[in-house]
Amino acid sequence: MATVTFIKYKCQSAGALRGVAGYVSQEEKTMQENGQQLISGQNCNPQLACQEFLATRTMHRKDSPVYFYHYVQSFHPDEAVTGEQAHELAKEFAARAWPDSEVLIATHVDAPHIHSHFIVNAVCFETGQMLRQGPRTLATLRPLSDEICLSHHLSVLPKQQKKAQGMSTREYRAAAKGESWKFRLINVIDNCMRYAHTKDEFIALMKSEGYG
Repeated sequence: MATVTFIKYKCQSAGALRGVAGYVSQEEKTMQENGQQLISGQNCNPQLACQEFLATRTMHRKDSPVYFYHYVQSFHPDEAVTGEQAHELAKEFAARAWPDSEVLIATHVDAPHIHSHFIVNAVCFETGQMLRQGPRTLATLRPLSDEICLSHHLSVLPKQQKKAQGMSTREYRAAAKGESWKFRLINVIDNCMRYAHTKDEFIALMKSEGYG
């Protein structure tokens, strides 16, 4: 089963965008054993996503404090889904959720729960209109994720659990049993600290990895 989570940042900047994009695009997180890296760009080049996001913002003369939106689609550790399948589902999800937006899509396969990050440009590259998103947007995004999962014969959350924000820390740790969750936590903290410029960014990146 998959859950969709909105990752909120109190303050954003071009530096924050670069940090988040760099974090989600790490080779050690997105590279499969067959050598395929699970990174894609919708309406943008994934290797140049930051530059293109900022160029779109400059071209349309936008000075909004919101540079991007960050979502995560996470699969339960018991879900029979491969990294490649999760990435294909992520691309389908992005195409339907934000068809007119530049989106960096990165699927992480280094954790017990396979999950995909979506970094969405807050400025539409064609019209220059601002994309309005927030926690309430999940009310439309989660059913869309469920619909896509069901079409690919994957499970979804029971209706009474739809309000869940993702795996709790306890669930995540339970899923990581046998893989020394303490060492995994240390590595995640160290990794997030390397890419975060502020405390807020660090907390957001930790949340994107399933930690409360």
